[in-house]
Amino acid sequence: MKQTKKGFTLVELLVVIAILAILATVSVVGYTAFIQKANQSNDRTLVAQLNKLIMRVDGEKYGNFHEVVETLQENGIDVTKLNATAKDYEILWDMDAQEFFYTADQVRNGLNIWIVSETLDTSHSTYYVGDATTIETTLGFDAGTSAVNVVFKGTDEVIIRTNGGNLTVESGNVTHYGVANLLTVADSATYVEKGTCAADQDDYTNAGDANSEYVYVIHAEDLREKLADSTVQKIALACNIGIESELAPNASSNFDFKVNRAVEINLNGYNITSTHTTNEYSFTTAYNNGVFLVEANGVLTLTGAGEITLRQNGNMEWSALSAVIATRGDVVVDGAVRIAHLGGTSMSYGIDMWAWGADVVDVTINAGTVHSVDYRAIRLYHSGGNYSFNLTVNGGVVSSANNSALMLHGETNSYTLNLNGGFIMSNGYTSSGTERLPVAKMTGTEVLTYNITNGQLIQNGVDVTAQYK
Repeated sequence: MKQTKKGFTLVELLVVIAILAILATVSVVGYTAFIQKANQSNDRTLVAQLNKLIMRVDGEKYGNFHEVVETLQENGIDVTKLNATAKDYEILWDMDAQEFFYTADQVRNGLNIWIVSETLDTSHSTYYVGDATTIETTLGFDAGTSAVNVVFKGTDEVIIRTNGGNLTVESGNVTHYGVANLLTVADSATYVEKGTCAADQDDYTNAGDANSEYVYVIHAEDLREKLADSTVQKIALACNIGIESELAPNASSNFDFKVNRAVEINLNGYNITSTHTTNEYSFTTAYNNGVFLVEANGVLTLTGAGEITLRQNGNMEWSALSAVIATRGDVVVDGAVRIAHLGGTSMSYGIDMWAWGADVVDVTINAGTVHSVDYRAIRLYHSGGNYSFNLTVNGGVVSSANNSALMLHGETNSYTLNLNGGFIMSNGYTSSGTERLPVAKMTGTEVLTYNITNGQLIQNGVDVTAQYK
């Protein structure tokens, strides 16, 4: 009798497949656990190696995490790859303990714990290796090699390091390292500079050395303090200064800085940029605002190279006066200084000469530029008095983009223009279609005495000097 071969039944096949699946799962789990343990071992070895590399024989502590990074890079460690390989673990730097540590349970969080990350970490201070253009943070931050702009909005004491981007400190207590291009510090914030303000500037802490005739400043509050110190006669910028102000609607005047004595400010290649914002601002509640107010006994001399600009944002009535520099005292502009009102209100001046307590106001332009985008470059003003205004232009440019360059306001005053060089330039047309004159008169009866030895009065690109000699 012939025998036939018998195969596996379906049940037998299913049992075999189930057994193989179980064996595969066990193998994968075991392999995964093996890999995790191997990664943990490698990570711990790396942390131990890192801590050996950053040990200092002199016993000195690192002041910021970037100093640690530099030490590692000198030893061939790529800090951008300083991440744990084991799942759910992190390699972190403890600034207080001055050591790297390896953890999965986040037992050490906060301001003094640093992590290398491509994104902003919300639990630790961040050494940034991402590509964002602006970062807002409430913890410590190091820009690494990126020129990212940093805005600090926290309340604690932190370290911020920038690498050429702008730094805005809205609150808290910031110690800054590295290079900042534009520095804006709120009055309510505390700021300590331990870095530099520009790539070509020497370390700021050495900028005001004993041999220098200048005292250096780096932010708005710093400049206010020096202007209030009667022993300081010469001030130089060591950084760009940014100011953003919300104008108080019930104040009689809003100025960023006040000068009540003779002082020289050397812009030193940097700029002061101010933005004033308000939605409730009128002549009846706040009659003037600007960057500098020069009091009756003050003499402000501007030297070096750089810009002082003011921009107005918000709902401004036509009579809300705005000037980069309003002066009851005297102003001297030297060097490649540009003073410009960038607009935002109808009555905007580069320099507003208004007596208010001073019998004589003198403004001298030796070089540089005084400019207004929307209105007049310089106004000579006091209504209902007998005051003397002397404007001397020895060089440079006094100009308006779309109006008369000069405005006389007050028929009982004495006005003198000494034009020994440079240009006084008007542009644009009135509502009736006539060309704007280089010199405008508020009432039409003001009398200006011209003393012209050189220089030019320009009206819409045409030299009209001969008409005023």
